[in-house]
Amino acid sequence: MKNLAITLVELPPTSFGRLDGEPAEDVFCYFKFPARAIPLLHAILLREGFTNVVSINPSFNVPPGRLTAADIERITGSDFLLISAISRTIPQSRELGLLYKKLNPKGTVITGGSHATSRPEECLEWADVVVRQEGDKTLPRLMTALLRNGVPDGAGGISYKKGSGIVHESPVEPLTETELSNLPAPRYDDGTKKEVWVWPLSTSRGCPYRCDFCSVS
Repeated sequence: MKNLAITLVELPPTSFGRLDGEPAEDVFCYFKFPARAIPLLHAILLREGFTNVVSINPSFNVPPGRLTAADIERITGSDFLLISAISRTIPQSRELGLLYKKLNPKGTVITGGSHATSRPEECLEWADVVVRQEGDKTLPRLMTALLRNGVPDGAGGISYKKGSGIVHESPVEPLTETELSNLPAPRYDDGTKKEVWVWPLSTSRGCPYRCDFCSVS
């Protein structure tokens, strides 16, 4: 069953948070940096033996930020849609998740990121499963549980709906130095490889400081 279609998406910021809206204009939009969560999770899924995996980053589409017809076809035809989002991209991610469920009611929406970690109940209004904090260890276990049992129970580090309530499983320990070093090289999509000029190298996670206004730590 590891040939089931898995599509990973990270949407760019847009005006008013609309799916396929005009790209947001701010200082961050002037730097062409690739997404870092989705390419790494893509590589991890490939290492775990999943064969039908596609990443979509519409930031480098034409026009920029817009999903193409081929993107929509792939997304809505996938068995699993994995969405990585930050707070400023949650509205369009929610819109995409609801569109996917409308066109593919049997499909599964999984979301993660800093916003989903801090507000899992909100994200479960449109997603089936929330991956909290780091997903490197959680995602393979989650996919295995879903394929074996059809339910996410026991993956750890996740939140999901069960009956009329919500289950918050215990957090997963952060990656150790050895585990971080053993992560595979990120798998970048062709559009990203064509457009990005400077490639980041991640040597650590988070931040050693714990400022009240920031969740990076």
